[in-house]
Order: sequence, then structure tokens, then C-alpha cells
Amino acid sequence: MSQKIFKGACFDLYSDFYTYTGGIYKHVAGTVPGIHCVAIVGYDDNTGCWICKNSWGTGWGEQGFFRIAYGQCNIESMGNFGVNGIATIPGTITGTVFGKKSQKPIENATVRVGYTSINTDINGNYKLLGFIPLLSVLLEITADADGYIGSTESATVSTTETITVNFYLTIEPPEQPICPSKKYPM
Repeated sequence: MSQKIFKGACFDLYSDFYTYTGGIYKHVAGTVPGIHCVAIVGYDDNTGCWICKNSWGTGWGEQGFFRIAYGQCNIESMGNFGVNGIATIPGTITGTVFGKKSQKPIENATVRVGYTSINTDINGNYKLLGFIPLLSVLLEITADADGYIGSTESATVSTTETITVNFYLTIEPPEQPICPSKKYPM
């Protein structure tokens, strides 16, 4: 297990940050739903930006990283802190999503932890990794699929372990047709 020293920073989280896919982030539109904290891992004075690692997984931004312009969203003025010794080996959550009645795996079910999500493979399996910033954390893991009622499980995961969380989803009941009232002859 290797260790890194980095600086953490918090900033105003605007709703347009959720849709960031690359480049240097500058707030354009949206409201402030809250504050978000990230790890600043570098900077680029040529382009005037901080290089940061987010905790939302490699499917977000630039493989889990982003660049934010100097002065944006109060990133230099909110609580900044130094951190030494965060493990770079993440915890892992694996499992399978099954139909509760059929006990058969569900392909393309979506499994979510926070902002990280992944679809199950053809065998109903999923693997989430690289999102746990703490030594141990209690997570809510959600699974849902078309035609099924979603399910949420809680699990405690540490940065160095792999746990298995399986889901058993119940098929949504079909909508009941509205029957016209019967008319009887008088």
C-alpha cells in the first residue's frame, strides 16, 4: 500500500459541476446545492487551474479527476487542509443482482453508491472500486432495473477489503387497467 501527501480543499458545488466531462471547469450556471471537498493533487500555472481528484469514481470527469480555474467557486478561500497517508488501494464492492422470484441474474441492472454507478454484466455481476476515501465507511448501495422495484442495502467497507453485496429485486406489479363501471338494465 502506497501513501501520498496532498492538499484537500472545499468549494461551492454548483449544479453544473455534476455534468463536467473535461477541460477546465468554470462555473457557468446553476444553483449551489452545497459544498464539496476534493483532493488537490497539482496545479498548472500556464492554464491557471488546480488539478483535483474527485471521489465519484473514474466514470466521472477526466477519469475521476478534474481541473478547476483559479478563484472559481471559492476553492482557495474555504477550508483547505493537508493530509498525509491516505491509502491508494481502494475498497471494493462486488455482487450480483438477481430477480427475487426467478433467482436468475438481471443483466443491465444499475448499482449505485453515491455518485458512482455501474451496470451489471450479462451474468448480473457488478464491481465497484476506487471510491472510498476513508478507512471505513457505512454505505448505502442501491440497485434497480427496468420492470423491477429498486432495493437498497447497507454495508460497511474499508479501504483494503472486498465485500460482496447481492440484491434480490422484486418484479413491479403491472398497472391495473381501469374498468368501466357495469351498467345494469332497469
